[in-house]
Amino acid sequence: MVIASHPMPSNMMGMSNMYWKASSRGQFTIKIAYKHQATNELHGTLGDPTWRMVWKCEGPERIKSFLCLMAHNSLLTNERKVVRNWSDNPYCHLCQSKVEDTTHILQDCPTVINI
Repeated sequence: MVIASHPMPSNMMGMSNMYWKASSRGQFTIKIAYKHQATNELHGTLGDPTWRMVWKCEGPERIKSFLCLMAHNSLLTNERKVVRNWSDNPYCHLCQSKVEDTTHILQDCPTVINI
C-alpha cells in the first residue's frame, strides 16, 4: 500500500525510531526540553532579558502579560488589526490623527500624554 508516494512501513523495513536532537541519548524529557528552551535554542523567549525581567517582577499575571506583549510589540493595535484584515481603519480611535501602533497608543497619543 502506498500513501502520498511513501510506502507504508512493514516488518521487513524495521521499526521506526524517534530521536530528539536536544538530548545526547535522543530521548525526550520535560527537563531537557525546558533546558533547551532556556538556553535560547528552541524559541529564544526565555533567553531574552526583557522577558526575564518582566516575568520576575512581582505583580498580577495580567500586568506581566501586558508588559510582555508591549515589550515584544505584540499589542493588538489598530495597525495590527488592519494587517490581519480585522479592520480597515489603522488610525487611533482616541485622536484620529495618527496610525495606532504600540508607541503611539502608549506614549505619543495626545490623549494618553494627559493621563
